[in-house]
Amino acid sequence: METGNEKNCALQVPVHIPADGESGCFWEDRKDRHHCGIDLYAEKGTPVFAIEEGEVVEIEIMTSSSMIEYWNETYHLIVRGNSGKYYKYGEMGMTIPEKGSRVKKYDRIGKVGQVLNPEMIDSTSPRYIQALKEKNPAMLHLRNNPVPQTSTTKCLIFITNENLLAGR
Repeated sequence: METGNEKNCALQVPVHIPADGESGCFWEDRKDRHHCGIDLYAEKGTPVFAIEEGEVVEIEIMTSSSMIEYWNETYHLIVRGNSGKYYKYGEMGMTIPEKGSRVKKYDRIGKVGQVLNPEMIDSTSPRYIQALKEKNPAMLHLRNNPVPQTSTTKCLIFITNENLLAGR
């Protein structure tokens, strides 16, 4: 696995974290469910880095044309951080570590994928989703589950500010 460091994770472009009510924000009402992460838009193939040291506890297909015909195959990876929190990195085109392996903070763990197949739909939106879980890493796509997960907005703002203040 490619080991990263702070310099590999430097923010090279302004980062937009969706505010409450914006498309892609945490707990956005998507009619069939509430959005349990935050959409961070990036170019297909952009590296994705771990934000905490921990163990990879799950890697699975997240989207595919067998689910919705205009979707490409993407993957999600869940890391149980040393803090006990679960981090879900989703809609990646590829993942690097294997289930059960350990990752360090700033390790490159995959690349941003592209959910929408441009040959099947006009609008393309390559992205990955990062979601933070306090306890159970299972995604809450159930309509009857009223308990929101931890908003990743504060976590992402902290990480962004940490990198900007450190001059990374």
